[in-house]
Amino acid sequence: MVTNSLERVLWHGLQTAVAAEGSLADILPKLAESADQPEIAEALRQFGKESARHSTCLECELASPRGESNAAGIAGLLNECGNSVAAEEDTVAKDALLLAGAWRIARYQGSAYETLRGLARLLHEDQLEPILASLVDEETKTAQSLKRLADSVIYLPQRELNETS
Repeated sequence: MVTNSLERVLWHGLQTAVAAEGSLADILPKLAESADQPEIAEALRQFGKESARHSTCLECELASPRGESNAAGIAGLLNECGNSVAAEEDTVAKDALLLAGAWRIARYQGSAYETLRGLARLLHEDQLEPILASLVDEETKTAQSLKRLADSVIYLPQRELNETS
């Protein structure tokens, strides 16, 4: 039956989200240590704290275990960001890579939650849908905040530097 299949997709997606947020809560503070600019380090630490809150919130919704999942998508994004940062020597470039990676992760998570929200709505999971809507909003705000930070501490200063040289 289609409803049962969609329910499995929803619960698998929620399990993946818990795993992803747990990974982010662990790794983002470590990536913050690579940042040269304190504002970037703080933004990454805050994103990690937000991820820990999201993980806890979702774990409460999944009070009864429904199987295991991993977060291969987030793992790939984190790996790509970490490898790029490790290979870069220039501090401005490292900070740009950190912000770009965090921005992509926030957009990825927002998209995942929007998909889960649509499934929850379709399946009349009335208690879950507003939680997912809130998570979509938080990830959207995080992505916007990271983008503004990149504009103010990386892109604008570099553009001004290039114009004066």
